[in-house]
Amino acid sequence: MSATAGESASTGRTIEQLHRALSDYIEATYHMGDERLIRQRKRLLNKIGVIHQEPYLESTPRYKAKEKFAEILGLDAAALEVFRVGSTATPAQKLLIHDPPYGHQAASIEESLVNGRSLVVMTGTGSGKTECFLLPILGKLAIEARHKPQSFKKYAAVRALVLYPMNALVNDQLGRLRLLFGNNRIVNWFMESADRPARFARYTSRTLYPGVRDTKK
Repeated sequence: MSATAGESASTGRTIEQLHRALSDYIEATYHMGDERLIRQRKRLLNKIGVIHQEPYLESTPRYKAKEKFAEILGLDAAALEVFRVGSTATPAQKLLIHDPPYGHQAASIEESLVNGRSLVVMTGTGSGKTECFLLPILGKLAIEARHKPQSFKKYAAVRALVLYPMNALVNDQLGRLRLLFGNNRIVNWFMESADRPARFARYTSRTLYPGVRDTKK
């Protein structure tokens, strides 16, 4: 991925500022009075390999968007409808879901909701892996809420389980769940379809026991 002239200049300035800040710190902290030693030290500080190196920049490729939700063949109308609700911006609220999604996100939706297959997703950091399971979960709940509203409303059963190895990761994902399932547009859609929202909960080692706490608990 090529950088524009402005981006290259900005990167160069940043690198120079970091080098200059470290040089100034060293010169101010370790004061010397001999002019000859000061010049020698400055030459050393400006020499590549002493306190700085030639910058190595590695670009990250842009992940490609694939077809829009409406173009995923066989996708249930209820899932498509709730995706449209989340991907429509309003003056007061931003987008919850991007349409079109990235290619691997669209593939996750198609394979799970249309083809009924299990998935393993392997992609880079910041590529939207969370959406690869959150969107299928949202779509599956929407399908049940629309086609089986009575059972969806009556049975508060576990319909999806997300496992993480650390509490910090759980708390981070809890925020994502709140932004998506707790959004009033998504809540209103489920209320209109099945007269209750899609609920979620967190369970970690810090979760309190139910009922009154006593010495056994």
